[in-house]
Amino acid sequence: MIKQLAVALCSSLCFITISTSAARANDFGVSRKKHKTSRVSTKQRQRSKQESTRRTATWNGAQSTPVIRRDSVRNLVADRLDYTSRGKKEKSSRRNSQAEYRSHKDQLLDPAVELYGENSWGDFVRPCSSDLIPESYNIDCSGFVMPIKSRRITSNFGYRARFRRMHYGTDIALNTGDTIVSAFPGRVRVSSYEGGGYGNYIIVRHPNGLETIYGHMSKRIANEGDIVEAGEVLGLGGSTGRSTGPHLHFECRFMGVALNPAHLFDLVAGVPMDDYFHFSKSANMRGGRFAASSNGSVKKFSKRGKSRNRRNVASGRVQTYRIKKGDTLSEIAQRNGTSVSKLKRLNPGIRPNRLRPNKSIRIR
Repeated sequence: MIKQLAVALCSSLCFITISTSAARANDFGVSRKKHKTSRVSTKQRQRSKQESTRRTATWNGAQSTPVIRRDSVRNLVADRLDYTSRGKKEKSSRRNSQAEYRSHKDQLLDPAVELYGENSWGDFVRPCSSDLIPESYNIDCSGFVMPIKSRRITSNFGYRARFRRMHYGTDIALNTGDTIVSAFPGRVRVSSYEGGGYGNYIIVRHPNGLETIYGHMSKRIANEGDIVEAGEVLGLGGSTGRSTGPHLHFECRFMGVALNPAHLFDLVAGVPMDDYFHFSKSANMRGGRFAASSNGSVKKFSKRGKSRNRRNVASGRVQTYRIKKGDTLSEIAQRNGTSVSKLKRLNPGIRPNRLRPNKSIRIR
């Protein structure tokens, strides 16, 4: 009996000990969690306290409170206003450039429609009657681009005694396959072939009223109705049609009336003679033996095809220079061996501080 009581007492003591140790272990885990949570919260409190201290030190320093000056406030406001005004100017310039681009494209869709009318889009070299031709007209030549890299003239505009007929263009030597580009922006009116004359040829009508013709090409790349920019490829040079060798037959016509290209452009330098060419109907409607000059005077061609003033043009007395971006009058004068005062005298109305790139000025 005593032995049984002892065994029961020992088992109860063991159970009490195990439960006590388990309770202690549980209490230890909870205390660890509480300690860890309290440590994290302490770190957060310290961090927030440091942040508040930093903010306080920023606005109220330990030594003195920072003072915001009025001139700094004015500068900040001025900078903000300047930034806003610059943004408005940029938006306005973008809007204006987009409007100019749309207007330019609209002009190329129907170039010089106010001159030619809406029913002049045929395949004839002279697209309208002489009744529609104005008595005088100023043709803008400032955007001229040389149609070919070559500068060697093989035949000029004028009467050919050997063939007993007029030559209505200027022939420029080239190699077969050389690239031919448009002299001005415009729209292709004719892209065709004529075996007894032009061969492969293209006629482009331009917003300035001119029509340029490119003949004897080996291949036509632009098609009828295509819109082309100045310098855009039209075809490749060759010797098709009535031709004795590879060359470009380059014509300039105003409402079907042939003009001497040498009076509009310096084909050796590749620049226009002047920004505007004055067309006179009375000087150009006499059987093709007359051509108007840049100042409106009449130049008559003899049967041999020589002009009275051709020597002056060939001798280079009238020379032009196309302004490049960044040019100044002093640099242009120094580069061409002249003076600024002479440039101003030759180009009345020129503004030294507003030189427009790609504009041609006289240097001699």
